Amino acid sequence: MNTGKLISFSPKMNGNVHETFTGQNGTSYKFIAVIEENGNQITGALNSSKQQPSWKVGEMYNYEIVISGQNGQYTNFKSFKSV
Repeated sequence: MNTGKLISFSPKMNGNVHETFTGQNGTSYKFIAVIEENGNQITGALNSSKQQPSWKVGEMYNYEIVISGQNGQYTNFKSFKSV
């Protein structure tokens, strides 16, 4: 489990539409987030069940990093919980 500070987040857009994913738990909204951990900034995708998540910029969060894609080109944050 990693711990870092949420620097920013914004909706992941496809044209003028907020990207979503529908899975077994319903619809998730996709965001691009920047997290700072040990002085390094990590940018990745983050999903929320809400279109307006309650995450707060500047707060500390626990999370997991999942790297995927044939060339490791996708970074996703999972298990995102406030510290």
